[in-house]
Amino acid sequence: MRALRYTDHTMPYTPGYSSTSVNFMRRRSLATHGDFFVPFLTQGMKVLDCGCGPGKMTVEIARRTAPGDVVGFDMETSQTAAAAAEASAEGLGLRFEQGSVYSLPFPNASFDRVFSHALFEHLWRPAEALAELMRVLRPGGWMGLRGPVWG
Repeated sequence: MRALRYTDHTMPYTPGYSSTSVNFMRRRSLATHGDFFVPFLTQGMKVLDCGCGPGKMTVEIARRTAPGDVVGFDMETSQTAAAAAEASAEGLGLRFEQGSVYSLPFPNASFDRVFSHALFEHLWRPAEALAELMRVLRPGGWMGLRGPVWG
């Protein structure tokens, strides 16, 4: 048997991108999945939402931090493209980018806040991803990570 080797961009995403999975991700909100992070958001902040999926919570973060700068980041191009299309009507300081959480395309200390929901349970190297999120968080900034409770 031959061992499979995945690059950062070909790692399988366990739930996949079926309509059921994507619809579940679209139903997430800050009220239901990120309420712990809301008190740390203020107007004018620069925020990274890593593993943003279809971007619903990213848009909510952008509304709370306007006129801030919010970046939704995900490894799946179809998710960032769909999120950007839906968010374009909002007129917020908001953009979506695609790439690897292990190699974020942002300078050191770029963000006041970093948020991530339901990402770390899918990573093969979570400590490396956490180090990369810490790298882009400014000194004194806050990071909010949450995973689902399965049962």
